[in-house]
Amino acid sequence: MFFSVIIALYNKENYIERAIRGVLSQSHQDFELLVINDGSTDNGYEIVKKFNNQNIKLLHQTNAGVSAARNKGIELANGDFIAFLDADDEWLPNYLADMKKLIDKYPGGGIYAASYYIVRNDGQRKKADIKEISITEDSEGVIKDYFRTAFLGDPPVTSSTACIPKNVFSDIGDFAKKIRCGEDLDMWLRIALKYPIIFSKRPAAIYHYAVSNAANIYYPEEEKLINNWRLYYNKSDHQPYFIKYIERKQIQLALKCLLVGKREDAMRILISVRLKSLYLKKLLLLSFCMLSPTLLKKIARLKKYVYKKRVI
Repeated sequence: MFFSVIIALYNKENYIERAIRGVLSQSHQDFELLVINDGSTDNGYEIVKKFNNQNIKLLHQTNAGVSAARNKGIELANGDFIAFLDADDEWLPNYLADMKKLIDKYPGGGIYAASYYIVRNDGQRKKADIKEISITEDSEGVIKDYFRTAFLGDPPVTSSTACIPKNVFSDIGDFAKKIRCGEDLDMWLRIALKYPIIFSKRPAAIYHYAVSNAANIYYPEEEKLINNWRLYYNKSDHQPYFIKYIERKQIQLALKCLLVGKREDAMRILISVRLKSLYLKKLLLLSFCMLSPTLLKKIARLKKYVYKKRVI
């Protein structure tokens, strides 16, 4: 078995059929599909059961979170390479074939990934804006500086485009549990600090932003997660954009705090941001901390614009 595809399923009855059909339509067919039902309370589990395909393995666990579901899938996987897909996203038919091509051409990578399309709330579709990729040969290759690329544009690696050698998890560890947002970024970060990231500019997936909006929700454990990243930074001397990536995430977290009325938390986070290149964004959010709750609610209406235009 070459690929093990893992879908963590929790209350996505309206989307899981689309995700599975995208996997089954792959031009490369050497795979197993593990759907880990994480205690769903909707009809998603029954929808998966209706598929009559020997490549699909449906497993159930008591709700423990997406990290626990992915970790369970990795543990049970028979494939040498683990490919992830969110239950509300979908693959284009070329995804696994493109991953196989990258793996054969660039052995030793920690993550193999591809570009993707983003479908937003209004239904418009655009190609992900992945900057400073520094790849010219056949529109594929090794990302020179993962953190620079992640800092300047859309994420080069997502939880619907990442394909990882199974043995990498033995070295790096599992997805962090008890984290409701950022557990995937944490995994990509840990891998990027030790392994090359291999990338194809050819789109191979569709990310449905209208559904996958957890990144815009405030979760208290995010601050601890980002603080842990600083510990990795202190041990790293070869990733010049790493600290910029970390502190930009702090800026974004401070914005989330403000939008849910946690001004003191936002100020504490902002004070720890020290990069001169982020000073104006820091100053802007600090000024927001002085506003009344009524004005902050009005500013909250700009949230979608802020994230869409990458103001923060």
